[in-house]
Amino acid sequence: MATSQPRIPSQHGTLEYLRLQYDNAIASGVKRPLLFPQVFFSLAILAGFLLIDHRHNRFLYQLRWPVWFAIIAVEVSNIRHRISVDPAVSYVSGVASAYVIVWSTMWVVFERPQFTAVRIERRRKELQNGIRAASGDTTQERSETTEYKMNGNGHSLKQQNGHDSALPTTEKNLADTKDSNAEWEYFWQPYPDVFRERLVWVLDLIFSFRGRGWNFSIPTNPALPEDVAASLGETVSGPGKEVLTSRTGIKCFQTRKELARYVISRFILCYLILDVCKFQIIHDPFFRTGDESLPAPAYLENIPPFVITRIRRNTLVLSLVTFIQFHAPLVPIVASLLLGPSVLGIRGEPWMYATTWGRPSTILDKGLGGFWGSWWHQTFRAGFTAPTNYLIRKGWLPSNGIASQLVGIAVAFIISGAMHTTGSFMQVLPTRPERQLSFFLLQLVAVTVQTSFCAVLRSWIERLPVWLRRTGNAIFTYL
Repeated sequence: MATSQPRIPSQHGTLEYLRLQYDNAIASGVKRPLLFPQVFFSLAILAGFLLIDHRHNRFLYQLRWPVWFAIIAVEVSNIRHRISVDPAVSYVSGVASAYVIVWSTMWVVFERPQFTAVRIERRRKELQNGIRAASGDTTQERSETTEYKMNGNGHSLKQQNGHDSALPTTEKNLADTKDSNAEWEYFWQPYPDVFRERLVWVLDLIFSFRGRGWNFSIPTNPALPEDVAASLGETVSGPGKEVLTSRTGIKCFQTRKELARYVISRFILCYLILDVCKFQIIHDPFFRTGDESLPAPAYLENIPPFVITRIRRNTLVLSLVTFIQFHAPLVPIVASLLLGPSVLGIRGEPWMYATTWGRPSTILDKGLGGFWGSWWHQTFRAGFTAPTNYLIRKGWLPSNGIASQLVGIAVAFIISGAMHTTGSFMQVLPTRPERQLSFFLLQLVAVTVQTSFCAVLRSWIERLPVWLRRTGNAIFTYL
């Protein structure tokens, strides 16, 4: 068995060397195997704390601090000691561990979900005063949704004390819904008193990273369907197109048929693209070592080195984007298409599942800021913006202004850099984790420079042709 890796290793040799290093690390006691159940241990601690009703007990509420420290301790231990022989699994585990800390900090430190969080639920229209005549079950409802105000990064439903609340709004020209309007009505459900409902509520809160159907819905989420918004007491402008689309191009669908057509076609397309990328990755030794000086595959001979570098980096980006898109439809396929509303209730309705990527034109219109803030997947946005929203709520930052924007951008990129650095750190073979952090700090500088440059020269830039401005944004973002 190989004890060292040659400069140009074969695919089999790389896997053999990786397995050897993994076995040595485990045998020496330096590292321990990454086991699947451990991924959810910290989330189980968070869920356990949120399941305990502390709304009327200050002592129980203060237990959030030892809970928070316990979650951090668990995840730091995983980051330091757990590894997988699969580099992709190790990387995802590292990113997940870091974000679990961020996500738990949001709910334990920055927010008070038992007091402020509400989600959309549905009931049959014959249900009155919170009592189901047929079964005797009770369901909590909050008639005054304006009492609930969270981190302010969602859509605005109503005004509270002169400020916008963080509840989702309904945009104009939404599609008509057909049957559900006659059968169901929707309401905002706060923290439930009944334990069975509370368990579902808490799990939904923990795994709703983009806040769809919650009052912390991120601003890139599409508007609510017309019948849902009307049932919640919102003003709707009338019938419109079937596909609900946010200002950044994120979409959701009114019917399961439309959702199926979208997710299944994307699933198949992504599978084919990943197969092409895998061919390049398998045959190019660069992807086994990271050494850009290694020769390219034979089918790329006589191509300039600069082009080879572009091909390699484009392959990495395309593989990453396609990998994310390939896995994104799995949840709506299972939840909405296989189980559906008959099993999951409102969580099985197709409009609960939004697409992953924004409209590419946002990159052309807004440059690098549009790439990260509008087009790129916004899975972690709620956690990234929680610290800044907390500072604004406390009055330590103005609600509007350049200072808040700069702090928000800086916090988001620093957290993102730390997450990806952790993924690089949790590898079997030696890596350069600092490069991950450096990349995101460089993005922070680039976004700030481009935004400031465009703000200072706004009057001059606006006189340029649209095609020239878009070309400049595209080139700057790509480079």
